[in-house]
Amino acid sequence: MRANEILSDKLFALKPGDKCSKALELMNEWQVNHLPVAVNNKVTGYVASDEIAFPLEEDDVVEKYIRHDKAIKVGEQIHLLDLIHFFAEGSLSCLAVVDEFDTLKGIVDIKEALRYLADFFSFSVPGSILSIEMSSFDYSISELGRLVESNDLKIIGLHIRHVIGAENRLEIVLKLNRNDIRGLLATLSRYNYEVTSETVNQEDLQHLKERYDSFIKYLNI
Repeated sequence: MRANEILSDKLFALKPGDKCSKALELMNEWQVNHLPVAVNNKVTGYVASDEIAFPLEEDDVVEKYIRHDKAIKVGEQIHLLDLIHFFAEGSLSCLAVVDEFDTLKGIVDIKEALRYLADFFSFSVPGSILSIEMSSFDYSISELGRLVESNDLKIIGLHIRHVIGAENRLEIVLKLNRNDIRGLLATLSRYNYEVTSETVNQEDLQHLKERYDSFIKYLNI
């Protein structure tokens, strides 16, 4: 799932000359705390609802309140899980998505991104989540798939990212179709795979889902 696949059909960027009162009205309607500001489809920064709620002048426009240090944009091909990192990095409730020419293509809402994230981890489907770290030179999806299937398991979700601060290291997150993965863990150990975390019982998965549901409820307040 990529950023350009989950663009909001209701959010759009503000213009510098938009009045703060109108921008705040839109934010309240759309239940977001931030919106990007764009000039000729080029993002210049973001404004926050708490900073325009009480403008200095009644007719103030958003241009006076743009946070240029939050001019965070993501490319169209950014993966869903990497999007979450950018949301956290900018402490933003929505993200501007741009093409290769830095032209604004749309906006992603964090609530929708997290809902897609829940689908990615298949909370409704029984199974386990496994995280493996390895050198990028050793990575082979076909080899991992072979080891998984040799233990009568299936991969129903997969995400790969570069480990921050570790050159040529990858983290591979697998969602598997069963809770009992003891055989696979033994196989991975035998082949010297570094398993960094595992969520293998239904109680842990339910707790993970409950934390996700609570967070979504918080975002909807």
